Amino acid sequence: MATIRHEATHQLAFNCGIHQRLSSPPLWVIEGLASIFEASGMTSSRSSIATNALVNQSRIDTWKEISRRPDQLALFLDSMIRDDGLFRSDPDSAYAIAWGISLYMSERDSSKYSKYLQKMSRLPIGRAYLSLERVTDLHGEFSGSTAMLVQSAIRYIDQISPQ
Repeated sequence: MATIRHEATHQLAFNCGIHQRLSSPPLWVIEGLASIFEASGMTSSRSSIATNALVNQSRIDTWKEISRRPDQLALFLDSMIRDDGLFRSDPDSAYAIAWGISLYMSERDSSKYSKYLQKMSRLPIGRAYLSLERVTDLHGEFSGSTAMLVQSAIRYIDQISPQ
């Protein structure tokens, strides 16, 4: 079911204009949004679920392992912001980071996340999305360092998935 929810999220996001098929939004944005909806709790009414139902069970172990080294997680995220290479070289880490950061943004900074997704929906069609633009656009919505974003995401996910 998680895979079906993931793929359905991709389809809906492209059909509704959250992502544009002929532009090049960062993979972490596309896969992070879809990975959020892998969690079983995302199919329930928000008022009736426990926050731990938002945890993506297929990503949490990798997230927890990586988050033990916040500096490394920040380096990975910086890399993912600039380009999509981590999805080729270390897909397990890339998907876990995309999930964790996207979940944090959607749950704790939803207005900024919404504005950022809107910006991604307006990327020029048929043109590469350059590394500097990717960094500028993200930090235009989420000010502060990547390390600060990572620390906040780690704290949030630790709260909803204590182990």
